[in-house]
Amino acid sequence: MRKIIALFACVLVMMSMGQVQAQNKKEKVNYDAKDLVNGRRGSVRYQKLIGDVVFSFKKRNAQIYADSAYYYRRKGEMECYGKVRIVENDSINITSRKLVYRTTERMAKLREDVVYSDGNMTLYTDFLDYNTTSKSAHYFNSGKIIDGENTLTSTQGTYYPNQKKMVFSGEVKLVNPEYTLETDSLIYNTVTKEATTFGYTKSTRSDGSTLDTPHGMIYDASSQESQVYSGVIETDAYRVKGDDMVYNKAENLYKVIGNVYMLSKKDSVEITGQEAYYDKSRGYTKIWGSPVMKKIMEVDTFYLSADTLIAVDNKQENENKMLAFHDVKIWKSDLQGIADSMAYNMNDSLIYLYDDPLLWAQRNQIEADSISLKLGKGSLDKMFLQRNAFIIMEDTVGNFNQIKGREMVAHFKGKSIEEVDVNGNSESLYFALKQDNSLQGLNRILCSNMKIFFEGTQPSEVRFYVKPEATFYPPHEITDELKVLKGLNWRKSDRPTLEDVLAPRGVQPADSTGVISTPAPILKEAIDAPALNE
Repeated sequence: MRKIIALFACVLVMMSMGQVQAQNKKEKVNYDAKDLVNGRRGSVRYQKLIGDVVFSFKKRNAQIYADSAYYYRRKGEMECYGKVRIVENDSINITSRKLVYRTTERMAKLREDVVYSDGNMTLYTDFLDYNTTSKSAHYFNSGKIIDGENTLTSTQGTYYPNQKKMVFSGEVKLVNPEYTLETDSLIYNTVTKEATTFGYTKSTRSDGSTLDTPHGMIYDASSQESQVYSGVIETDAYRVKGDDMVYNKAENLYKVIGNVYMLSKKDSVEITGQEAYYDKSRGYTKIWGSPVMKKIMEVDTFYLSADTLIAVDNKQENENKMLAFHDVKIWKSDLQGIADSMAYNMNDSLIYLYDDPLLWAQRNQIEADSISLKLGKGSLDKMFLQRNAFIIMEDTVGNFNQIKGREMVAHFKGKSIEEVDVNGNSESLYFALKQDNSLQGLNRILCSNMKIFFEGTQPSEVRFYVKPEATFYPPHEITDELKVLKGLNWRKSDRPTLEDVLAPRGVQPADSTGVISTPAPILKEAIDAPALNE
């Protein structure tokens, strides 16, 4: 763009030729040709110059060459034809088929096959006008500028030196090796180095990614920062849109504000929020302002919300994770949950929940110090509970069957728990029901390890390992104390609905530097977490 500006700046030098008679009538114009013929058109006298025509402007150090010309001295006008060429200070070369210069209008007009060149910069058009008073240059009916690696085409182009701006309009297209820009109109400020487009604008980068906006954009060449209004960024893997976008090329940082929407095509993951930062060099995206993640699965949709979401997509290290911080809520038709923090490894569909995690699956409440989930194609596959694991299962008549242990692995089939492996300090309590759902008795079991099989919410088989202690209590011996394992806390009121997950949250403050930051211990634990044991 800077070279394109230099092109128009050089064009202004040629414009100064038209000031010879208009601004200083005493300044002499010398001319020469092989043949010179005097003539008259009505009352207007002229001189016709034929062969090797040369007009010289000594004070401007400029010459006009042509095959033939008409020179109207009293009108202050010259018409040149054939191989017209203008040379200014031995550096500017302009050719055309026709040239008309009128000192009374302070206007030089070049027509047909106009080519302006200065070094590596060349302008091609059929219609080029110069106003020597305002020093503006204008081409119309299409023009093309080639500037080294850059090519700009448009229907019209005008340079306003007094206002320090250039204006291009009508099917503007700028092409260079890194990107192609197409827009309705473009204005460039030669002082601030700021380019502004209006109307529809599309930028296509060399990697195939595109940026579209119906309302234009601003590009600051000094800071290498772009501002986009209602833009959409599209790549093979992602689609991002928002009300306002800012891209800083030097820092490789994107900022999106207002109605943020992001789609990861390969993972079928959608994220919405009110503000987002994308650090391309680190492969980190941070979203806040009521952020919500939605993953479309085969037969269901997984929703997640938190105060802040961070997407990690580092191709070099094969990391593809979603991190959530503070007041995490998740919802799926067969699974709901809450936690303070979460990490979702999208490469293998593993979810890690930290700091007071709590899950509900059908009529089951599940808790532990930390919980890991493995999602299958359409539903929950396995659940790993580490440290102080506790599962509460409400049966059809309102009793609470309970399983407690140091660690557990719960296997799911469809939407229900199929079996549970309890490892270390295993305890279980379940109510035995008759076929009519009347109470048959209460089983309490204590052992090192156990495996429990289920049909619906009812245990169908229990296998004990290492010194089991089992006690069966008939209904008349069951007390309130026997109905509860230590640590029981039924928290049905905390179970989130889909409306809770989608509900607006308080606006989170942006980092003043725009740098993406996360709680370091949680981030490290999430990224370094090993794959779950099968």
